[in-house]
Amino acid sequence: MLKMERSRRLITTELVDGIAVIRLARAASRNALGIEDWGALQTALETIASPSARVILLESAVPSAFCAGSDLKAMESLVGRPDRAAEFRLRMRSAIEALAAAPVPTIANIQGDCFGAGVALALACDFRVAGDGARFGVTPAKLGLSYPAEDVARLVSTVGAGQASRLLMSADTISASDAHCMGLVEVLGGADEAVRIATAVARNAPQSVVTAKHVIEAITRGEELAFDDVFDGFFASAAFAEGLKAFKEKRRPVYADEPRPDVARDAGRRCP
Repeated sequence: MLKMERSRRLITTELVDGIAVIRLARAASRNALGIEDWGALQTALETIASPSARVILLESAVPSAFCAGSDLKAMESLVGRPDRAAEFRLRMRSAIEALAAAPVPTIANIQGDCFGAGVALALACDFRVAGDGARFGVTPAKLGLSYPAEDVARLVSTVGAGQASRLLMSADTISASDAHCMGLVEVLGGADEAVRIATAVARNAPQSVVTAKHVIEAITRGEELAFDDVFDGFFASAAFAEGLKAFKEKRRPVYADEPRPDVARDAGRRCP
């Protein structure tokens, strides 16, 4: 078992058997992120994205909270300071976009409260697992603030304009069950279920998984990929040879770490 751990103040990282865990661990603030914490999160993402990492699991070490959003005490220091407000916005945006652009699949394991920017973090992941105790709220309107346009776009893409309007305008707190019904959460389950799914992803052929991620992202952006050559190329891959051999031998395949495919480059985009 390969295991690495680094302290990032609020953030710890761990790589175990292909699962890169990024864990929020500041109980006193319910994992609210200050200005510096957003930078630390981006650094954690960059540090843990090694070739051995096949999936990223974003979770909390605080039982009742996934992420309370941005730290209100830190945000109070932005009043009348447009320079600091811009710095905060850029650091938060860089961290969230780094999560969205992670080179491997990302899973949010939400077992407690997920509010404000915490929802934006969850939306930046490929999919979300939420336990019975999870609650969700998009709360800027309660504070006289707005939600960043990029995060509104992800919210609309995930739950539709109507539900996004409901969440943003009412700032209501909803249950995990309600979040699942509207599509904000894909899986209802505890931490064990999140780890089970992450393990399943990590055990699959890494090039197959990453290709699926890139194609899904391209479709979501409205891009059209000329995918035939990429599809055909898999039949000559070492991964397919191992998968076929394992199937014949009735065992679980063991896939080697491989360079991640550049689907946009290999497939190309069709011009309209």
